[in-house]
Amino acid sequence: MKIVKTPGSLAVGGPEIAIIGIGCRFPGDVKTPGDYWNLLCAEREAIEPIPRSRFDAQALFSPEHRTRGATIQQEGGYLRDVDRFDAPFFQLAPRVVADMDPQQRLALELAWEAIEDAGLKRDQLAGSRTGVFLGIWTSDYEGRMFRSVPHIRFHATIGSGRYGAAGRVSFAFDLRGPSFVLDTACSSSLVAVHQACQSLIMGESEMALAGGVNLNPLALHQPRLFLHWFAVAHIALPLRRRRR
Repeated sequence: MKIVKTPGSLAVGGPEIAIIGIGCRFPGDVKTPGDYWNLLCAEREAIEPIPRSRFDAQALFSPEHRTRGATIQQEGGYLRDVDRFDAPFFQLAPRVVADMDPQQRLALELAWEAIEDAGLKRDQLAGSRTGVFLGIWTSDYEGRMFRSVPHIRFHATIGSGRYGAAGRVSFAFDLRGPSFVLDTACSSSLVAVHQACQSLIMGESEMALAGGVNLNPLALHQPRLFLHWFAVAHIALPLRRRRR
């Protein structure tokens, strides 16, 4: 998550937009921008074998690319402790958080960290034209919750879907600028930052929180999309990673 702003009026030669704060979570136990920098400098590997706590990758393994319901891939990138969240800090009741997608929880945490990294306080942003532009792709948590219709609670209607994540951040910090979620698959975060910059340039926002969050289905014990990617779509090669 990044917090960006325009320093005064826009220059004739082009917009002047500054990134003034960052919050992040990445595989490899990266919890801060400093952690990320250290991982890059050390050229440390952040990909690891699929934990058995996610699903039994060995039981789904097949050396053949196109085996339905199986995968050649046995590694991935994982975030730690996504089930942990400080609800009282965000003034949320436990019953609300129980029905909240972990992606919404991460968005709240990273928004706070980006604001703090920028040297700002919550009351400085309250009521401001600060926009929230959030890229989210998957929604497995919602799918799991709505499989059990008799047990659906009211808070699941806004807590489990992608659509409410940006509004959740705007409400938590009393931000009055544009606020929406977008999904362009792997480029969602990049497009969110682009939209934030456009909003700043057009004068809709005086500051913006922009970024993305993605916890794919295998993080919630349902490897359906994972199996499709790697067994059918050939997104990764055997025993290799995609590199740029």
